[in-house]
Amino acid sequence: MAEKAKVIKKKSASPVPKAQPEADLKALLTAKLLHNFSVQPESATNEHFYNALVLVLRDMMRARRVEYIGEAHRQQSKQVYYLCMEFLMGRSLKNTLYNLNLTEEARQVLDGFHVKLDALFELEPDAGLGNGGLGRLAACFIDSLASLGVPAFGYGIQYKYGIFKQEFDKDGKVLSVEEKPQHPKSNYAITGLYFYNKEVVEMAKQVKPSARGELEITTLNDMYLKKDELDVQLLGRGFAWLDTGTMESLVEAADFVHMIEKRQGIKISAPEEIAFKYGWIDRDTLLESAERYGKSPYGQHLKNVAEGKLRY
Repeated sequence: MAEKAKVIKKKSASPVPKAQPEADLKALLTAKLLHNFSVQPESATNEHFYNALVLVLRDMMRARRVEYIGEAHRQQSKQVYYLCMEFLMGRSLKNTLYNLNLTEEARQVLDGFHVKLDALFELEPDAGLGNGGLGRLAACFIDSLASLGVPAFGYGIQYKYGIFKQEFDKDGKVLSVEEKPQHPKSNYAITGLYFYNKEVVEMAKQVKPSARGELEITTLNDMYLKKDELDVQLLGRGFAWLDTGTMESLVEAADFVHMIEKRQGIKISAPEEIAFKYGWIDRDTLLESAERYGKSPYGQHLKNVAEGKLRY
């Protein structure tokens, strides 16, 4: 079992920087308004105050982060890297002030400038890098790890139309697998669906960081290739790979699915239908599932399948 990431214990001789007192916060806010936006507090708008306050808090967090990372290295602690397609973090100004124990100080300083802190909260856009449960769950994990003092870093995964490219010989045997090549040797991309044998655990331990400083799945695949144990299943006609790594490609994928289902009168993927087709459930169970969906198009589709109105 891999060693657990340990909680960083801060040494008294090298404490994490303390939150600035009210007087310092006022001075810092005034300095940001002047140096970054060329305005004095009496002529600044709410937008100026919002952006200045954000910059002040960012500087404080950066100082804490540098100190924390240094302490993690000194204690030789394991670090956690959390990778996710999306992070639904939500608005962070209010949370940041709370975590720095600066909410009341900020409110008093802004009151002195006749600015309401709650009004600044409303100016912040909702930083939702995703569309729901997965992103919010990822955000909760990151928040929990930070609260527990675990040295963890969240990384968003962004990709479009293939991370890896692969090359074949005339018999279809894989010759090479490359990570984000500038000049691909073929038009084939690896979709990211892998099935490994039990040896993968020990082989993964041998993977070293690439030139980008990351542990690449391509390195693992290349190890299997060198052992002549890499097999690839080509997805030919009738298959469509729908990448959803960006908002634009997500919309394109939704349009594609909608068009196919509407034109052909079928569902691209209906788990109950698949189970019925392969004999994993009987007709009565399929009809029970259809009833749960009521009069929805999906429920009607399952009824059509059960009644034999669709042929393959």
